[in-house]
Amino acid sequence: ARARGWATGLVTTTEITHATPAGFSAHVDSRGDVFAIAEAQARTTQPDVLFGGGRAAYDTANLWGELGDAGYQILTERSQLAIAARPDVDRVIGLFANSHLAYVNDRPDDTTEPRLIDMAEAALTVLDRDPDGLFIMIEGGRIDHGGHANNLTNNVLETLDFDDTIAAVNAWAQARGNTLVMVTADHECGGLDIVAPAPAGQWPQVRWRWGSHTNRRVPVFASGPGSGYLAGVVDHRAIYEAARAMIDGDAPRDLPPITMPDGELADLRVS
Repeated sequence: ARARGWATGLVTTTEITHATPAGFSAHVDSRGDVFAIAEAQARTTQPDVLFGGGRAAYDTANLWGELGDAGYQILTERSQLAIAARPDVDRVIGLFANSHLAYVNDRPDDTTEPRLIDMAEAALTVLDRDPDGLFIMIEGGRIDHGGHANNLTNNVLETLDFDDTIAAVNAWAQARGNTLVMVTADHECGGLDIVAPAPAGQWPQVRWRWGSHTNRRVPVFASGPGSGYLAGVVDHRAIYEAARAMIDGDAPRDLPPITMPDGELADLRVS
């Protein structure tokens, strides 16, 4: 996207150097090498917008001076997101916690951390100034952490926070009519099953199959131009192909069929 002149942005509720944003912005040997990831983001790929947590890695790598010299506005608190409305702002980084942003359920009323929807809307305001187009990745990353911990409250409330963000982004995109929106996940985590329903406003009875990623298939939702290409998709290669086609301004290519392993039985405990 950058090579074709598009504005680019990464937004997450995890550390900005975490696996998903790093996958879009760095080439390193290990996802654990957060300092190399931060350096790649700040010095090489330089997304126009970087919002999330993970300030400690940038502090340790001493990247703030370089980012300022590169034209980035630097934010540390939710209230500072208002700077996105300034028409002269085209590069901004906001890292609002030393590590991951706090779970929604754990935040005090006077929190200085923004919600995912706050960061997404501010990022779109900045990126939309580029007449050539924009690419943005927005991640509700702490849903996964709630699954790892088998914590139903955090898993659900983080998902609802993500759902609010999807609604806002989709409304923004539909008003323009020229934007492909894709919503999916890199994996399921925890193997959450509902054992018995409950009345509205009460938590259902659930079980967790284990505390890590599973091979349960995840859905893909899409709207806007090119979204028909993703209907009924189970091949993860199509996600990239749909985005590539939009960026290159051509039609998605037919993908040659390949056999996709669906994990090992031991990966998904069944009781």
